[in-house]
Amino acid sequence: MRDHCTSACAGLLLTLPPYLLLPVCRMVQAVFDLPSRMQAALEEDALDSAVSFYAEALPVLRKYGHKGAFRGVAVQADAAAKQVSTALKRRLAERKGETEHVVLLLRQLGEGDDTLQVSCLEGMSCKFHMGHA
Repeated sequence: MRDHCTSACAGLLLTLPPYLLLPVCRMVQAVFDLPSRMQAALEEDALDSAVSFYAEALPVLRKYGHKGAFRGVAVQADAAAKQVSTALKRRLAERKGETEHVVLLLRQLGEGDDTLQVSCLEGMSCKFHMGHA
């Protein structure tokens, strides 16, 4: 991904004032590193970090995710976000006392209220059945 970032930054060199070059290139690099960072966080069960990485990059992905090299990054990041979302929904069903925090994380991933309500209800149902088995 570093090569894509280098070419993306090279194109920006022509249009940006010098004081913005380094911050913009760092932001672009962070976006290109996003899928691997999210996957690593997912593997370590650091779901808060994975959501944070995704939320930080989301404005760039929304604006440029359909263009050039960003397209592949956006597809990979969205796939990782779906994996994180699945893991968070599993957490709703398994862990007591984390519902509010997990719902907040799911919202940052773009989950709609209808989906969140269903997930919460399924989680409560699962906890109820496990408690009365």
